[in-house]
Amino acid sequence: MTKVLYIIQNFCQGKGGAPESVRLMARRLAACGVCSDAFDGRSLFENIERLDVLPEAGSAPSAEQSPKTTDYQTILIVGPWQNPRTILLMIRQWRKQLIIYMPRGGLADNEFFGARNFKKKLYFKLIESYIAKIARVIVFSSKLEVQHSSRLTRFANKHVVIPDIFEPPATELMSHLPSCRLSFLAEFDPRKGALEFVEGLRAWINLRTPSVVPFEIVIGGGPRRGREQYYKDVCAKASSVDGANIRFIGPVTHQDRADFYAACDIFMVSSKFESYCLTALEALASGCVLICAPDVGVLEYLPDHPAIVRLSGLSPTDISGGLERAYRWHMNSGERRINICAMAAQAIADINDPAVAAWRELLQGPVNTNAIPALHL
Repeated sequence: MTKVLYIIQNFCQGKGGAPESVRLMARRLAACGVCSDAFDGRSLFENIERLDVLPEAGSAPSAEQSPKTTDYQTILIVGPWQNPRTILLMIRQWRKQLIIYMPRGGLADNEFFGARNFKKKLYFKLIESYIAKIARVIVFSSKLEVQHSSRLTRFANKHVVIPDIFEPPATELMSHLPSCRLSFLAEFDPRKGALEFVEGLRAWINLRTPSVVPFEIVIGGGPRRGREQYYKDVCAKASSVDGANIRFIGPVTHQDRADFYAACDIFMVSSKFESYCLTALEALASGCVLICAPDVGVLEYLPDHPAIVRLSGLSPTDISGGLERAYRWHMNSGERRINICAMAAQAIADINDPAVAAWRELLQGPVNTNAIPALHL
């Protein structure tokens, strides 16, 4: 039995895709004899491979508990900007364990733009660059993430790309819906492109007449901390779009995600950058037509298919054109949900099988980082 420890902040629902990726990875690797714990800086979550869903926020183990890292063969540091106290605690105990760093898109160049993110530059020099130095392997989820992480170029001899493991939700196919439902689900942050989505929606509606657009728009998610005004701006912009029934439903719990996608026909990912993007896979696995921005890492692993509308940009014209293509295919394709689910199932298997094999080799075999192909920028 191999024991691994994930060091990850906010191991709970509503904190982005990293915690869910860790849970899904732990579940799949359990079949390979890997036992997984997670530590968020305060609480130790044991045997996370047994979790059917992530813990809800505020439901962490009541007693603070720090792990003894010498009990683990491998330490996986997931995401940047960890609490320095946590890192110092781990460093004091590290001996000869395999240390793997998974930046999870958090060290992409766009994370350092603007005065708001100046402190990240200092933190990178003091903490993140040290973690990258002591790690034997740095795992990216896509080549796109590598290309957008120029600060890690000097560690290229440690780079390896492994796609995130995914487990499709159990979704009931609801092909009998009387109208078309377009959905969006993300934290409200400028990087997620919610404003661009609404502007593109307005442009699309202006090209049509309401009598031939029988659809509704459902927008899920809450504002990221510090982005409350951005959320208000999106709501205000949406309220000014004539001819559209737009509903904001707030955060969607993991228990409710299957129902959310089952009631969705077309799903929009308008992010300006995503190192991977689990919601795109969740939507496809549930039979939704996917409209996806160009800089989304998971697109590297998906086939060309009319149900995957790849945008060339995020201008109103780009999004409007993508909405029209997705809507037309949705209305004209018979048995489309079944066809999409079949395509998605094969794509997910093509992602998971090599990913599991790569992780099994990393976690259970001798690691020679010099033998890992370097992905140079």
